[in-house]
Amino acid sequence: ALLLGASLLVAHDLFLKLDSYFVAPHSAVRIPVYNGTFSASESGVASQRLLDISLVSPTGRARLAPTAWTTDSTRAWLAVHVAGPGTYVVGGSLRPNRIELTGSQFNGYLKEDGILDVLEARTRNNELDKPARERYAKHVKAVFQVGEQRTDAFATVLGYPAEIVPLVNPYTLKPGSELRVRCVVDGK
Repeated sequence: ALLLGASLLVAHDLFLKLDSYFVAPHSAVRIPVYNGTFSASESGVASQRLLDISLVSPTGRARLAPTAWTTDSTRAWLAVHVAGPGTYVVGGSLRPNRIELTGSQFNGYLKEDGILDVLEARTRNNELDKPARERYAKHVKAVFQVGEQRTDAFATVLGYPAEIVPLVNPYTLKPGSELRVRCVVDGK
């Protein structure tokens, strides 16, 4: 139980991590979904948690069927088929989930994530043993390039509660350039 609780605390970030962000036109792409850190997935995310999975191509947005998302005990995969050349976006939005943490687990989570003011308040109020409930949702997207033609799909806002949108096509930048982005929360 302690290991499960520790893995729940670690697996709080979600990433779509393509093996290559340069893809051949008219090909099938299997995108690993990491639930944990950018280098290791702690657990697979079940397709029942999906609110949306979308692929944005130069011709527009297509919502994907939940069957495009498969999972095992440590990872999920998203299978997409790309058509013609252009800059593409793939995204996923998960239903909110709730976990319950012991006081010790929650204190460790606060310390690991650097939320020290809350940890200090719990200490000051003699609440270190008090359990906690967390309700969270995850929203993820990746921008990748199919063939050589650069297109504007990178700027598509998927409408997720929290989202990062590039202001310029990342594939037009030279190494060392800055990537400017717009952060959107609840549509603002």
